[in-house]
Amino acid sequence: MNNYVLLFIAVITMTFCGVWADQPESNGGVKTVFYLVRHGETEWNRHPSRIEGITDVPLNDLGRSQAYDIKRVLEDIHIDVIYSSNLSRAYETAEVISVDRFQTINIDNRLQGRNFGSWEGVDHDVYKAAPLEALTDVETDQAVRERSFYALSDIVKSNPGKTVLVISHAGVIRNIIGHLVNASPPQVMISNIGYIKLSYNNSIWVLEELHDVLLPEPATR
Repeated sequence: MNNYVLLFIAVITMTFCGVWADQPESNGGVKTVFYLVRHGETEWNRHPSRIEGITDVPLNDLGRSQAYDIKRVLEDIHIDVIYSSNLSRAYETAEVISVDRFQTINIDNRLQGRNFGSWEGVDHDVYKAAPLEALTDVETDQAVRERSFYALSDIVKSNPGKTVLVISHAGVIRNIIGHLVNASPPQVMISNIGYIKLSYNNSIWVLEELHDVLLPEPATR
């Protein structure tokens, strides 16, 4: 836990704000709110964990139980629309959350996990030890960040002023957080069914809450 600060499940008001180059135009003070949730656990998330990326690994039994846990956490929050990655672990998590809401789940492939190319299925420790020149077929953080914000921007355009639930993956949520808090995405840790509350208003993205998220401590001199 050295060099990290743990943000527990609690209402934590954040002051991190940011802009995005191709974000929606100013919307006249209409605030759109996002709850971005990481999917439940899969067998590849267990220790020793394996790189999932865009490989379609389903939830395991614990992951399904976690989906019901996050359903209960969010049950008193009004949700206008639900979006999910196309991968089954995200979609199944969304299905559990939506079961009593009678809402359609909208699929957006841009919300899927980071594409790790030929490294998918490899143990995380092996991947981390690989030289940079061996990772040429791995999607960059910049590419993940761009498609993630493009997806959110399009959702804002279609749902101004609404509250949106998005079920996605660690790579997407890490890059969104990293952009807004000026941190390297690999330094941001989010647990299965961890989530963030994000809002968009007047051309500004605001990170309002983090739940089961680890951020690196600010550098000290």
